[in-house]
Amino acid sequence: ILPMITGSLCLALFAICIGWPLAIGLVMWRLCEQKPVFRQMARFCGWLIRFMSAVPTVVYGFAAAFLLTPAVRQLLGGSGMCLFSAGVMLVLLVLPSICLVLETALSPRLEKLCPWGLALGFSRLDLLVHFVLPASIRALVSAGLLGFGRALGDTLIPLMLAGNAPA
Repeated sequence: ILPMITGSLCLALFAICIGWPLAIGLVMWRLCEQKPVFRQMARFCGWLIRFMSAVPTVVYGFAAAFLLTPAVRQLLGGSGMCLFSAGVMLVLLVLPSICLVLETALSPRLEKLCPWGLALGFSRLDLLVHFVLPASIRALVSAGLLGFGRALGDTLIPLMLAGNAPA
């Protein structure tokens, strides 16, 4: 069982190291975008994140087995069922959870500071980077831990995509 535990830990670390910064960037973009064209894209991205959070893990696993694995097979060779394939799919699995926690925590704080901050000449991005993020360390850590726990606890994707072997 030690190889399985080690593989799950490595996979969860890979997923959180890629997914957590990606989620922070995505939430910052969604909260700071003000141009009408990009605002529509940000709304669609928010809808897509909420939709992705409702998709069961089995669907992620089957989609990865039929879509991601052949692409990895062509690009990297081998069977395509490897740690990389499973890690990429776990990043997509944990990203919605992390984004939703971060957006729920950061949005009210940013909206509370916006009238005064904008009057002082700060942009929404300045307010977010210099005031909201430093005051939201607990939310950042909570989102990271939730994503790590989801990646670690999800055993179906490694089973389906990492070769189905305890080696």
